[in-house]
This record gives sequence, structure tokens and C-alpha cells, in this order.
Amino acid sequence: PPPPPRGGPPAPAPPAPARSGGGPRWARGGRGPGPRPRPPTAPAPSGGAARAAAQARIDEVVDGQLTFLEVARLKESLPAESPALPTVAMKLCRVQLHLRDWPRAEEAARELLRRWPGSPWDAEARAALDRLARLTTVRPNVIGVAVPLSGPYKRWGEVILQGIGLAVGETAGIRLAIRDTRGEPDGAATALEQLALDEGAIVVVGGVANAEAERAAATAEELGVPFLSLSKQDGVTEAGPYVFQHMLTAAAQARALAELFMGRRGLRRFAILYPSVAYGAELASAFWDEVEARGGEVRAAETYLIDRTTFTPLVKDMVGKLYLEERTEYVEASKEISRREPDPFRRRKALEKLRAGLDPVVDFDAILVADFARNVKLIAPALAVEDIITATCLPDEVRKIEKTTGRRDLKAVQLLGGNGWGADPSLFDTGPGGAGRHVRCAVFVDGFYAGAARPETRRFADAFQRKYGTPAGILEAYAYDAVKLARAVIEQVQATTRAALRDGLAGVKGFKAATGDLTVGAKRVVEKELFYLTLDRDGLRELTRAELAAPGAGGGEP
Repeated sequence: PPPPPRGGPPAPAPPAPARSGGGPRWARGGRGPGPRPRPPTAPAPSGGAARAAAQARIDEVVDGQLTFLEVARLKESLPAESPALPTVAMKLCRVQLHLRDWPRAEEAARELLRRWPGSPWDAEARAALDRLARLTTVRPNVIGVAVPLSGPYKRWGEVILQGIGLAVGETAGIRLAIRDTRGEPDGAATALEQLALDEGAIVVVGGVANAEAERAAATAEELGVPFLSLSKQDGVTEAGPYVFQHMLTAAAQARALAELFMGRRGLRRFAILYPSVAYGAELASAFWDEVEARGGEVRAAETYLIDRTTFTPLVKDMVGKLYLEERTEYVEASKEISRREPDPFRRRKALEKLRAGLDPVVDFDAILVADFARNVKLIAPALAVEDIITATCLPDEVRKIEKTTGRRDLKAVQLLGGNGWGADPSLFDTGPGGAGRHVRCAVFVDGFYAGAARPETRRFADAFQRKYGTPAGILEAYAYDAVKLARAVIEQVQATTRAALRDGLAGVKGFKAATGDLTVGAKRVVEKELFYLTLDRDGLRELTRAELAAPGAGGGEP
């Protein structure tokens, strides 16, 4: 500061630069509390090596130790001839790119090239301008598709393209740009960059495999491209406001089951069976959370390996028939038998009869089997063997069992499931010896059901069958809806920018689609009423509106 005027009070010291808040420091490694680094100045040159060392020190301080605000202040305070200015300008350009402030990033890059031509940052500044030019070039009629077309998830990508192909065939003027993600994080990131920078896509659909979901979402957010993720992984939209999710998740299934059986039918106590794989653990955990959040209770939970083939011991454990020494009535009865029967043979027979006659401890109203159809076909008969009655929609049959067994006030238990049940139609075979007789009256939820009576669902399912000769599945239906939704928003808001399309997607409510009436929720997850499915004497069907509204458990007979 200049010296104070003579005779007057000393001039106040200049205020210390304000420290930045708790946000990012824009520096590799950051810097802790302590004295601030002095603004870099170049020492007196003493040869090429000294100048290079000085420039390296300047680059190190500016790029690695100063915050964004410090760099911005430094640029204003340095003299025009300072050798630090090109480095400062490049740092500001990088930060603005990260913040997606494209105009200021372009201004910083152009200033660097204009004022300091030939600087070490020339190539990076020109690359930034090229990237900015491609980032801001948007083609409103181009929808990007990023799906695995090679690797272990290739089949997923192929059926998604079938659904998208049907949607595009119904809307003129749309051009698809397709890239292979290989089902891998790096492949997904590359696909998103190519679709945004090379194709100018206004929106991208894809990212179906869990392995690629987070990376695809993060890349889309970084590029500022609206992204409709087809991944079922919960939390994908946390990447930022450009990321939306349109796929059935474990949380959505758990919420739907809890809403019907707790909210509408008053059940409060549950048991859960699930395999130790991601699908089972995610659905079981989500349902458990829903039950407790609504004031219910999980009375029993059993987990097992996915390739297990014998479920009787597991079911016995769930209903208190495996470790009988823990049941007071059994211990007391066995003591009485031992006292009354001195003969070992007669004693053993009496104990066997006691064990066989013990009723299961069924202190729950419903059982969620969070597994795929293959294991459900084994679990349902094991429940029947242990006298767990699941025929909630067949009161006459329940009364018949009650009379035959002599069990008073016999209560049927509701059997519940997720969309994994629908993977194998043989689960619903009601013929002689078919697995269907063990899952009669069960209710499971799914994100799509080709046999539904909903008009939009019926129209899509019929069109898909005609075009491809095979029934549509959930991936085809969700991909179809995603493209139809994106196209509708483009037309409705006349979107020519990605920000406009993002805002339009965020405001969607009640859009008629094959998978239901779509509404984008607060977390940018597409919400809709799921399909509640049950099995009656005629086979698999969707629950009617009247059945969903009526009190009581079970699917009921049509």
C-alpha cells in the first residue's frame, strides 16, 4: 500500500482476501489453513533453465494451490506483462467448463489465444473451443441411444432397440443416433460423449446395465445432456438435474406392495424370503424399510444361496419347527412323554408324533418371496408342506383345510412377489402337476404386463407382436415409452436447447404410455401405477380396479 499522508492517521491495511466457503477448491489436493501463498511473480531471469523453473513454479501455485475466487482476484491484480497471466486464464477456463458456464469458458479461452499467442496453453485452449462448439451444437430431431450392443448384455440392447424402433416408426422427423456402451462404465461414458459432441443429440436414452448406470449419469450431467436412464439401480438421478430415470426399481415395487397390502388392506406383520443376490437383497431391504416406515413389523426373514434346491429346512426355521427346543410347549410336552413312557421305542414314537402334530408358528399376515420364478416354484410347495396356507382368495378351501386338520381359526397367509416372478410363465401353469396350484391367490407386481386391458398397453403389445412376432417385455416397453415421452416434450415445448428439454421433462404429468400414466416425480424418477398380477383358475391376470379398492387380502376370483 502507498505510505500514509504526512500528519494524518496511518492508512488502514488492505483487507485480507475473503476465504472461500465449503465448496470445491478447484485445486488438486486443496490447501489447509495457514498463510496464503503470495501472488506468483517471476524472479529475475538468469537463463532459459531459470525461466523454465520459474514458470513451472507459477503453474504449480496457480493450478494446484489457489481457489477459483483467488485465481479470479489474481487475474485482476497482476500487471499486464506478468508471465502468470496465461496460466491464470487457462485455470479460469477450466473452472468455467466444469461449471458448464459455456460463454465465460469460451471468453477465457479466446482471451488466452488473443493476448498470449504461442503460450504453453495454446493447444488446450483451442481444444476447449472445439469442445465448446460441439457442446453447444444441438440437433432437436436427434435422439441418442446408448445401450450395450456387445458383451454380456448385448441381448438387452437388442430388445431395447426393438422397442425404440417401434416408437420412432410412429413419429416422423426423428433421427436415432446409436452407440454401443458394451455394458461397461468407460463404454457408457464414451457413448454419451460421442452422442452429445459428435451427433448433437438433444436427449439420450439408455444406460441399462447397473455396471454402467452411474458413469453414464455422471457423464450426461457433466455434458449437460438430458438423460433418460433405463437402469433399475436406485439413486441414479442423484447425479444431477439433467438425469431422469424410467425403469422399474426395487423401491417402486416395495412401495406398491406396501401401499396395497398395508395402506388398503390393513396387513401389519410380514415374513421375507430372499436369495443373497442383488435383486433379492435390494427388494427385501426396500420392502422392509417400507413396512417399518408404515408402522408394520417384519416377524421373520430368511436368506439363502440363489442356487439352493431344498427349502423345507428354511421354511421350518421360519415357522418354528426346526429348532423345537426353543418352543416352550414342545419342551413341556416332551418332558411329559419322557416321564410317562419308560419304554424307549414307545417314547421315540410319541416324540415323533408330537413333532409331526406341532402347528407352525404363523405370526405374520403375508410372506414376500423376493426371488425369481425358478425358486418360487420350489418355495411355494415347501410352504404347503409345512401347513402354511396361502389360498387367501379361496375361503371355501381354507375352511375345508381347517376342518380336515382340526386347526381352529385357521388364517391364510398372503403370498407376495416382485417382477422376478414373471420371468418364467411355467410358474403359472394351473394344469395337473403344474406349479400354479401352489401360487394361487398370490399377488406380485411388475412394471409391464402384455396381457393387461389398459388401452395404451394393449395397443403397444399388439403392435409389437405384429412387427416382431414375439411378445413384448419390460425392456422393450420402457424403451418405447422413453422415446415417445422425449418426442412429446420436444414437440410440446418446441425445445431447441437441452436446458429447455430438461425443464420440459421435469414437468411431465399423466403422460399416457404403454407402461402406465407417466409422471416425473420430485427426484426426476418417472412414477406410475404398477401392474398388480394374480393367479386364478383361468391363469395369470391383472387385478381389477374393484379388487384393488376392496378391503381384504388375496387376488379374488373373477
